[in-house]
Amino acid sequence: MNIVYDKEIIIFRKDGQYGAMYSLGLSKKTQDDKTEYGYMPCKFRKGVDVADKTKIKIKNAWLSFNLKDKKTVPYIFINSFEELGELPKVEEKPKEDPYKDFQEEHIEEIMELPF
Repeated sequence: MNIVYDKEIIIFRKDGQYGAMYSLGLSKKTQDDKTEYGYMPCKFRKGVDVADKTKIKIKNAWLSFNLKDKKTVPYIFINSFEELGELPKVEEKPKEDPYKDFQEEHIEEIMELPF
């Protein structure tokens, strides 16, 4: 079963014990106009290395499967694609310490009792 898709797709990579595992990000609109997100496993030709969160446009792909414990596990085999680049990495801002004001108090002031 061939797959024809002309929009860009984001590939997610996870490095595991047996090498890299890939999945592609999916999205769809529901009847109440909300967006649902999902993932589908995918594989590439031998020797192809794709970085995490890379945008691609599929040129040639098909639906395939593996059998695991007599159950079908589907995946998309991406034979050829055009790499559009990686998503920009978002730098996390350091969280401000919520106890910063308390650290500046002096212990002597706290120990003085008003009576």
